[in-house]
Amino acid sequence: MKKMLTGFVCPFALLLPLVACAQGVVREPMPLAGYQAEIENADPQKAYVRFVPSENPLYQMCFEDTQTLGWRGFFYLKEVNGVPFTINLLQQTMYDAQGNVLDFQYYTQEELLQMGSRVALENGDLFEFGYGFGDMPECKWVGCVAEGVDAKGNELVFHNLVELLPEMKPAVPLDTFLAPQEPEEGKPFIAVGANPNPVFLTEANLSADQPYWWKYVAYYENTGSAPFIVTGVELIFYNGDVMAVNTQGSAEALMDWSGQKDRVIEPGERWEVDTVSPLQDVTMGGLRLTGTDESGNEMSFVGSFDLLHEMVEP
Repeated sequence: MKKMLTGFVCPFALLLPLVACAQGVVREPMPLAGYQAEIENADPQKAYVRFVPSENPLYQMCFEDTQTLGWRGFFYLKEVNGVPFTINLLQQTMYDAQGNVLDFQYYTQEELLQMGSRVALENGDLFEFGYGFGDMPECKWVGCVAEGVDAKGNELVFHNLVELLPEMKPAVPLDTFLAPQEPEEGKPFIAVGANPNPVFLTEANLSADQPYWWKYVAYYENTGSAPFIVTGVELIFYNGDVMAVNTQGSAEALMDWSGQKDRVIEPGERWEVDTVSPLQDVTMGGLRLTGTDESGNEMSFVGSFDLLHEMVEP
């Protein structure tokens, strides 16, 4: 099972700082138009890296330490053809609405290794890295590019682009996750929740400045009689009845976190995501899974769990 992001800084993700890297090497950012060309998985004999953003488009957030608005998101890379791929260079570029480059950074393989990151994608490993920046209200897009070579010597490039929205996410009422849901005959029904519930704190060496974490398994089980096609997932934390953090994930991201190969949860099937969340001033978590039935009718299923501010019971 893979680690799911919680809206807080994830210790399992490589967080890319906005600093100058690889001095002395001349590199050019990809033009904004370059992201429009979709990279197809046309040759199963070559590596193919699924390059998925955590959210797209991405809403603004307020950084607690500076009380300024900005964006924080994540990208996930996973090789899906069974051909190992090694990252040689990772690029990150910010653009304005007209496609002008506002900031451009890149990271060599050596620098990625120095930051504690893996560079080889194989055996279904999930490479995840994060970006975060503020004080750039003119920024409209952030693009990321991974250059590398597969185990058969093919030089390959993969990329993705995220739209940055100039507003924060609308608040979701707590009652959204407390209203009971009933299954309907002939339709999918997803039981959503966390195990254990409630979730006690536990001490873990996952971050130098945060010793206390909540550890739990988020699950999505189809107890209905028809398939459910996932379109996205949402994790929201509340302090009392006030929304504190709202994090959304794409269907592809949830597939990678839970080790699935497609977006369909069949009747009787259960998806699980091993999850960690650092201690924060929150008391409850809400999970919402969105998708459709086989006829394309939109559906959503919710669950909630309590976050206790005391250590796990012996």
